[in-house]
Amino acid sequence: MIIEIFGLPAVGKTTCADILCAKDEYERPVLNTKFVILQYALIFWFKYPIFTFKIFLLIAKHSKGRMYTKFVNGLGVRLARYTVPVVGTRVIDEGLLQNIMNLSDEPLSKKEIESLFYSMPKITDIYFHIVVPRSTQEEYARKRGRVFSRTKSKEEDEQLLNVSALHEKILSKLLKESNYNVHTGSCETIKI
Repeated sequence: MIIEIFGLPAVGKTTCADILCAKDEYERPVLNTKFVILQYALIFWFKYPIFTFKIFLLIAKHSKGRMYTKFVNGLGVRLARYTVPVVGTRVIDEGLLQNIMNLSDEPLSKKEIESLFYSMPKITDIYFHIVVPRSTQEEYARKRGRVFSRTKSKEEDEQLLNVSALHEKILSKLLKESNYNVHTGSCETIKI
């Protein structure tokens, strides 16, 4: 079984994953070297070539800065997490939906998001959509020192948050319309 946790940056996705993984039956995939990331990303690429190619195009077309990091995360780490072996229930705190939400530096059209969403492999069993008030998100971001690691200013942070929020809204609606198993709330309110 696969649980994918998604939501805006600094809402507690990793905290929720940590809570789950503290229990024996849940496990977060471990990717400890570049070779391991590449090995398992290649498996994903060959299993799901259409989605992989669309993510590649998304990054190439809509990302303005730090391309190397976006390619490594978007086509490497986030995809490899689905194929690396785990013992228990797989918990992914940044996965397929997070790719669609956060990799673009500019707003995607609804049509582009739908195209990515409908080509997305149907491999996740349960989605946890983490949503917290803006004040809580700002508090979490302050604690970790940033919202996005790739930004250089508060203005850039705000712009990317707005882009991610727009994408999140469209994806949430698509998940609901497609009858996916989605639980929405904060770490404290979602029953884990």
